[in-house]
Amino acid sequence: MGQYEVTQAQWQTVMNRTIETQRDQFDTTWAMRGIGPDYPAYYVSWINVKTFIRRMNDLEGPSLYRLPTEAEWEYACRAGNSEDVVVELNAKAWYINNSGEQTNPNGQKLPNAWGLYDMHGNVYEWCQDWYANYTAEPQTDPTGPNTGECRIVRGGCWLMDADGCRAADRVGGNPVRGNSSMGFRLVREIE
Repeated sequence: MGQYEVTQAQWQTVMNRTIETQRDQFDTTWAMRGIGPDYPAYYVSWINVKTFIRRMNDLEGPSLYRLPTEAEWEYACRAGNSEDVVVELNAKAWYINNSGEQTNPNGQKLPNAWGLYDMHGNVYEWCQDWYANYTAEPQTDPTGPNTGECRIVRGGCWLMDADGCRAADRVGGNPVRGNSSMGFRLVREIE
């Protein structure tokens, strides 16, 4: 799993679009919420992200990159910890109490136990799965339903409170819409 959320510099290199241009596909009046090469890419829909991944795979090899499943994302976020709530959230996450009401450069807060930065806060992160309520039966590495209306986003963001940045907090996002709180990180398959 990527150590950081995909940055605006990476987005511009692969997609040949600035974050402002990316925003303009949705609404030119929306505010910019942090601009710079090390800031996370946002105003990206799930569909946009899939295009980014296809281009990355065209450059570096077929099927190397993908979005994490929701189960993979939560496993990586928890980093071996069973606790849902982050201790010392201010030191580990950009959220409503410390974000300045915008995204912030990747890697400025402490990483989790596995060296992954910004798993809580900064921007929500798209996952591969369709959104659905959890089922009652036990599952190992579930991948969600085959269809749906919304895709999973995880991790909370710069405008959420502490409860919204919990490891288990989950939200459904419209896959054709992006906003100032939605970004992503990639998984790279081992060859």
